[in-house]
Amino acid sequence: MDLGQNLTKTEFKSSDGSTLIYASVPGPEFVEKAMEIGVGGQISATAGAAVDDRYADPVELSRYN
Repeated sequence: MDLGQNLTKTEFKSSDGSTLIYASVPGPEFVEKAMEIGVGGQISATAGAAVDDRYADPVELSRYN
């Protein structure tokens, strides 16, 4: 199951649902943006499929306080 399919699960749609563990290698643009923002900051960036998008498209990941 790819990241996009995991994010459509009902467990991740409510505030009291499961916690998602993102296990992948984000591209350099994502890493650079995250480093600029810092720990605990807000981010919205594309992850995945930068090298190989045969099986899944990139996914927009966001974290807001």
